[in-house]
Amino acid sequence: MHWYTKDGESRYSAGIREARKEGYLPSITSIDNVIANPGLRRYFDNQMFDATRVSVLDFLTTDAEEKEAAFKLARRHSRKAAQVGTLIHYMIQRYLEERHVHVPTQLVVEWAEMLSWLKEKRFERGWNSCEQILVGDGYAGKADFVGQMNTDHVLIDWKTQGIPPTAMTKKGQPYKNRWYDSWLRQLAALYHAMEIKPGKVLSVMIGTNPDNLGVWMREWTPEELIKGFGEFKHALALWKSINNFGG
Repeated sequence: MHWYTKDGESRYSAGIREARKEGYLPSITSIDNVIANPGLRRYFDNQMFDATRVSVLDFLTTDAEEKEAAFKLARRHSRKAAQVGTLIHYMIQRYLEERHVHVPTQLVVEWAEMLSWLKEKRFERGWNSCEQILVGDGYAGKADFVGQMNTDHVLIDWKTQGIPPTAMTKKGQPYKNRWYDSWLRQLAALYHAMEIKPGKVLSVMIGTNPDNLGVWMREWTPEELIKGFGEFKHALALWKSINNFGG
């Protein structure tokens, strides 16, 4: 579980007892985890399905062995996807901070797509635009980017997904069910923690499927942000109740 002080400093190693005593704030992600996430459940189910098709399973003799091996393969695939997402986040941050970007060999093509998109959108670059800690009422979280994109003041959350071509609309956009409700709740919580509200709140999705590379953007409407923050407040109340946390 991830915590912040009321001044916005990270406290990664704190336990819940220390957090209660010191008045630390839970992270937005920790709070949102109390809500079921069908999208992530569907993703892991797909990883399980792919794992069952791996030929190594044919050499296992019992159902229990096959089940355990499939779970291990699925977890490995999920960890690999998370590592790719972390790397791409870091590369974007380095670029926007006007620092050298080392591009791993396995991400050269993906980074070329992302870099072209970043240049096209004419992002404000500088040290203060990335990884901002925002403190709300009873929670805190980290914004991936707050600053200028073209002429707009924006709040952005970067996301990575291996989207298959079959999950795209005829207009070349990911289906709506690929933009998860949890993304909206997290951005809505960040938005409400900001003193100066941005003109646009955006999820930016970076495709990591070699057969469907691209960068797509969704702007969340004011109505969606109100709905998302309402859900987040319920999640915060539930999280406090479950963890007996009054801070």
